[in-house]
Amino acid sequence: MQMKSLWGATTLALLVTGNVAAQSWPNPDLRPLHGDIHLSGGFLPDPHDLRVNAGGPIRVSNFQSGCSGYVSEAPTVSVHWSSGSGGLPLFFTTTNAERDPTILVRDPGGAWHCDDDGGTGLNPLFEAWNARSGRYDVWIGTFSDTRGAATFRVTELSDRMDDSSSSYSQPLDSTPRATVTGRPPNHHLSPRFGVINLAAGFLPDPHSLNVTAGGNIRAGDFSSSCVGFISDAPTARLEWSASSGGLPLLISARSDADTTLVVRGPDGSWHCNDDGAGSLNPLFATTAPRSGRYDIWVGRYSQGTASAVLNISEVIGNVSTAHGDDDCDWDDPDCW
Repeated sequence: MQMKSLWGATTLALLVTGNVAAQSWPNPDLRPLHGDIHLSGGFLPDPHDLRVNAGGPIRVSNFQSGCSGYVSEAPTVSVHWSSGSGGLPLFFTTTNAERDPTILVRDPGGAWHCDDDGGTGLNPLFEAWNARSGRYDVWIGTFSDTRGAATFRVTELSDRMDDSSSSYSQPLDSTPRATVTGRPPNHHLSPRFGVINLAAGFLPDPHSLNVTAGGNIRAGDFSSSCVGFISDAPTARLEWSASSGGLPLLISARSDADTTLVVRGPDGSWHCNDDGAGSLNPLFATTAPRSGRYDIWVGRYSQGTASAVLNISEVIGNVSTAHGDDDCDWDDPDCW
């Protein structure tokens, strides 16, 4: 569901001086009912949750057709956001709601946005791609005029979060080990496209590297779990510094060709994948990454070579079906 950009200060002033002048309306100058949240890009733990009371006496549709729900006059909460230099999106949604919740947001530029069911199930969603720094005033409403409680959620990880869990809405499993029965590729050789040094919480996410996929070695010759053709030397090497933040480590490739992955972990284990990221793109995932060296081979399912982009991420949406336009501006409606 697309976000609806509603009105600016001028339009609000016209409304107040018109037929609804005697009515109250959402007022961002009032103290938020549940206080202020101060967050910066790359915050941990993610998501940030706050239990709030949803709903109120003000019918939002009185001010803009297409908006639903009832809200309070004062904001439910104000989010003070510092975007940093990363490229992650900013999401506001709800979970564990007693009623059908809605959301109304006034962004730092003074524009208003509303949504009803853009999130998971009946939960609303506000999303800002390349979100600007500043104060976001948020009203959590209810579809009917009956009030109830809800959990307000701020996250950069996914725009589809499960109601009862702070984990990804799609299950994420670590890529299983491959049983080695033959001679594997040579991880002692220098990687063809260099060494990548990253630490948990890195920005921008994903980290991307242009590479050439494929080679002359049949991956299935050293393990029946592997497919495709790879080079003897690693395509790239990741030197990884882990933390206790709880995010996974995700290595994927994107190409017009059908690509595969072979990864040797810091403990010497081998892992292979073909289409784990969807659309013939492979994915290596570990939900409890350890520090150390990850040797990476980007292969091609058939013989020959192809251009590919190697992506390293901690956000599942960045390597599968998330919004794909890195140049999308946060307040461009074509990005929603």
